[in-house]
Amino acid sequence: MDPNTIAQLQVNRVGIAADWMREVMAGPSGNPLAEPETMVHLVVPALERIMAQLGPVEPSWWARLRLSATAWPPACQCDRNPFRDFYVRGEGALLDNVTVQRLLGAGELAELQTVFRTVAMEDICSFDSVYQGKARMRMAGAR
Repeated sequence: MDPNTIAQLQVNRVGIAADWMREVMAGPSGNPLAEPETMVHLVVPALERIMAQLGPVEPSWWARLRLSATAWPPACQCDRNPFRDFYVRGEGALLDNVTVQRLLGAGELAELQTVFRTVAMEDICSFDSVYQGKARMRMAGAR
C-alpha cells in the first residue's frame, strides 16, 4: 500500500475507530465474554495493530494459510469467542467508512481487508486455543 495512503488512514483512524466503536456498542450483549462496554476498549489497540501491519510487510505464512483455509467469518470451537463478532463488526465499520472508501482503490482495499483479517484471525484463534485448552483440562480433571 502506498505510504501516502497509509498516512491518510493514520490521520483518519480516530473516525475509523469511532465507527467501529459504534458498531460494537450496537451489538447484542448476550455473551458475558463480549459485553459491548468491555469490547469497545479493544478497538483502538486492534486498529493500531492493523495500521502497523500496512505497507510492504507481508502477513505471516501462518496467517495467510489460515486466511486461505478459513471462510470469513471464521468458525470457532467455542460459541462464546468474543473476538468473532468484534472483528466481524469491525470489518464492516472499516469497509463502510467514507474515508476508507474515498482513499482506497480495489487492490488497496483488498490489502487492507487481508491485514484486518490477519489480525482478527490471530485474536480469534488465540482465544479459541485457550478455551480449548481449558476445556481439555476440565475433561481430564473429570476422569
